[in-house]
Amino acid sequence: MTPRTRQPRVAVCLSSGFFGFFCHAGFLAGLEQDGGITPAALGGSSAGAVAAALRATGMSHDEIRGRLRAIRTTDFLDLAGPRTWFTRGPGVVDGRRMLRLLQSLLPVDRFEDCAIPLVVSTYDINDGELRRFSEGPIAPAVVASSSVPYMFAPWRHSDGHLLWDGGIVDKTPVDAVAGLVSPVERALVHFLPSKRPRRSPWGAAGVHDALRIDVDGLRRERTEAAGVPVEWHVTRAVPLAPFRLERGFEAYEQGRATGRTAAEQILS
Repeated sequence: MTPRTRQPRVAVCLSSGFFGFFCHAGFLAGLEQDGGITPAALGGSSAGAVAAALRATGMSHDEIRGRLRAIRTTDFLDLAGPRTWFTRGPGVVDGRRMLRLLQSLLPVDRFEDCAIPLVVSTYDINDGELRRFSEGPIAPAVVASSSVPYMFAPWRHSDGHLLWDGGIVDKTPVDAVAGLVSPVERALVHFLPSKRPRRSPWGAAGVHDALRIDVDGLRRERTEAAGVPVEWHVTRAVPLAPFRLERGFEAYEQGRATGRTAAEQILS
């Protein structure tokens, strides 16, 4: 970075997106490692929470890339048994293996010890409401935020409440991320569109999409009303799935290109 380019204070929000953590990790590498923009705050939902936590806790981009390259489906997927269904609810995956993986990866255990302030979103089944975490243990909050309904069993928080994927109600928690630190000059959203085919706007899927757009718009309006302009950067990455991770680094490079472009726009 040349002396004339002062680094701006930028908050970065990573959206939910099915197995999108490869793409999000690439976006952060493009933004920071290639573009020279270090986030002042990080946060996200679901896959975005995973990628944000890896960087916010102090892992370097090279470390993140190396661990993603080595990851296998069996490292984080464990089948839920009858006891899980009885005590927590339905889901194919238990989630405890993912918890142990995150605990082994993350350099720090608690939000308060992060190198970059971090917030993750979850859905509280008991209350039927959004629940965000920026204090306490990181790994359980990230597991809860990533627990896709019915693929993962609900995650039980230490207070007894059951939590599911934050993307249900908070795909882009940009207002929370921008509020973590002050001042923030702008907020970036790295958005991964849903791969689900669109149906009639009057069907259930269409209504959900319309509500999703409205909620994302409200988050943006709230952030901008607080004096922080919001920029959206969209990556239409190759689709990934639990047993289809072989294209993970194609998605990583797609996200990295988006991150480089975002940094160039900020510094231009």
